[in-house]
Amino acid sequence: MLVLARWTLNAWATGGPRGARDAGPRVPLVRAALISALLPLATGELNAQERQVEGPIIYDRQTPLVFEGDLRELPTRRGAQPGDSLREFPDMRVDQPGRRQGPEGIRLNGELLGPPVTMAAASSPVSFDGIGAAICFPPNIVCVPPDVVGDIGPNHYVQAVNILFAVYDRQGNLLVGPAPINALWAGSGGACEANNNGDPIVRYDHLADRWLISQFAIAAGFECIAISRTSDPVAGGWYLYSFPTPGTPDYPKIGVWPDGYYMGTQRGFPNSGLDVYAFERVRMLNGLPAGQIQFQVPGSIALSIA
Repeated sequence: MLVLARWTLNAWATGGPRGARDAGPRVPLVRAALISALLPLATGELNAQERQVEGPIIYDRQTPLVFEGDLRELPTRRGAQPGDSLREFPDMRVDQPGRRQGPEGIRLNGELLGPPVTMAAASSPVSFDGIGAAICFPPNIVCVPPDVVGDIGPNHYVQAVNILFAVYDRQGNLLVGPAPINALWAGSGGACEANNNGDPIVRYDHLADRWLISQFAIAAGFECIAISRTSDPVAGGWYLYSFPTPGTPDYPKIGVWPDGYYMGTQRGFPNSGLDVYAFERVRMLNGLPAGQIQFQVPGSIALSIA
């Protein structure tokens, strides 16, 4: 454990194994990297697991593009309507033989794993229709599953479904969209403009009163992250980042912490392992070139904490 910690600190001090060109002090990311890397090691056999975790991998800082327009000017695309065709995207899950759900709960090879999975009733006093599942193949072929995400702030609700996003006020009035997520990067000429691959994330950063929208450009190996420049996601502008994520990091999930944006992904369940990232949140909030740090966790460790 101490060896890994020393190596992490030394890597930041010396520019890391991939040598960030702008390798200034990044104490918050050191803490983020250590938390991400060491949590899986809490299962015991520390020496063996330390040898298997790869990292830290430090990337060059990425300079953002700046979107200064009004999101209401973006092109819109309709969501799914009754009668549209469905096309299911194959995912990376591996079916577990013997797993089934009955009235009493989920069983695997006869062993009861937990109670039945049910959907909780909405408790919000406001209810309104959001985006329909996205039309991924015009004119009317719908992608499933829809990968519905959203978050709420003091004045807005932002939702994303597959490759589309929309902004509502808290009363459910549509303010923006539905618009393709990659329309934010229009004119950039990069992977985040050329690819609209989905697996979206929406986060309201309550610590800074800002918004985060992301999706991956998975074939090109990038995570596309947009940070609102103000508390107004409609007309306040956005900082647009394109972070390299080599390999096939799927199912991204992002958390908001004071010292960084943390992201976890997987490379194929159950045996291909995980990737954990931390991004320089404070620099992203200020529209500055921002870096990331990555650890790769083998599938054997990932399964040990499942």
